[in-house]
Amino acid sequence: MQEDEKKKKNRFIIIIIFCLLFLGVGGFLIKKAVSGGQSAEELLVSGEEYLENKDYENAITKFNKVIDKDSTNERAYLASAQAYTKLDKLSEAVDVLQKGVKEIPSSTKLASELDKAIYEKEREPLAKTAKSILAEIAALAKADNYEGAFDLMQTDEYDNVIALAVQLKYPYILETASGKIGVYEVDSPLYNNHMLYFGDYSEDDVRDGAGTWFAYSDEICYRGVSAWVGGKPNGYAEVKLWFSTELTDKQWSLFKGTVIDGVWDGDATYLIENEDKTITTYNIGFDAGKYRVLYTRDYSGGKRYIVSESVGNANMRLVLVDGTVDDIHGFIGFGKLGYSGS
Repeated sequence: MQEDEKKKKNRFIIIIIFCLLFLGVGGFLIKKAVSGGQSAEELLVSGEEYLENKDYENAITKFNKVIDKDSTNERAYLASAQAYTKLDKLSEAVDVLQKGVKEIPSSTKLASELDKAIYEKEREPLAKTAKSILAEIAALAKADNYEGAFDLMQTDEYDNVIALAVQLKYPYILETASGKIGVYEVDSPLYNNHMLYFGDYSEDDVRDGAGTWFAYSDEICYRGVSAWVGGKPNGYAEVKLWFSTELTDKQWSLFKGTVIDGVWDGDATYLIENEDKTITTYNIGFDAGKYRVLYTRDYSGGKRYIVSESVGNANMRLVLVDGTVDDIHGFIGFGKLGYSGS
C-alpha cells in the first residue's frame, strides 16, 4: 500500500516537472514567434547587411527592432543614425542618437555622433543646395561636357559648394547617381584654392583609379585626366587648359605625358592652338617635375632649339640657345599636375 502511494507521488512529481518544462519551452517558442524568431544579435547582423547593400529602409527596420529588444545596444543606434543620414533624414538621425545617449549616457561615441548630426541638421539647407549642384556637375563630367560643368561653377549656387567644403575643412566627397565627386583644397589662388575630382575612389574614399581633376577661373579652365593611385596621379596623363570658359571658341593647350605621384616625369608632348587656329607641337620632357632642355619649335624660316625655365608656379619662359629671351609663354608648365595632397 505504501509502495503504491509512493509510486503515485512520484508520478505526480514527474507530471508537474513535465508541465513546467512544457510551459517553459512553450513560453520560449511564443516569445520567439512574437520576435520574428531572431535574436537581437541576428537582427543587428541582418540590418548591417541591408546597410552595406544600401537598402536603408529595411536596415532601419531591423535596427529599431534591435533597440526594442536591447535598449543599450550602441551599435544599433549608430547604424540606425547612419542609415537615416544616407536617406537625408537628419531629424530622424538626431532623434535616434538622442535616444541612445539617454539610454547609454556613458557612450562617448554616441555623444560625438549626436553632435555631428545636430551640426549637419543645422546646415541642411546649405548642404541640399551644394549636393544638387555637385550632382549636376558630376552628370556633366560623366558626359564629358566640361563646358557645361564650368558654366555651373560660375553660379552663385556653386558658392554654397565651396562654403560647405570650407566648413568641412576639405575634402567634401559626395556620392551621386553619376558617380563620386569631391571638392579638394589646393594652393592655387587662380582657382580660388580648390579643385574638383570626378572618378574612382577606394572604399575609404581615397582617389584611386581613373579620374578627372578640374577647375574653373575667369582666366583659365583646367582639366586633367589620369590614373590615380593612393590619392595621387600616377601613369599616363593629359592636361588641357582653355584660356576662357567659352571652350569651343578660345585657344587651348594640351600636355600629354607621364606623372609619378602627381609630378611630371619623362618625355612629354605639348600642343598649343595658336590665334590662327593652327596647332604647334612641342616635344618636351621633365625630370621629377623640373624642365629639361625641351624642344624644337617650328618657324617659317626653319627650326631653332629652345630651352626653358619655370617662372613662378605655373609659367614658362622660352629662352633661345643663344641666351636671348623669346617670350613668356604663360601657364604651360605645371611641374605638378595641379595636384593636391589633401
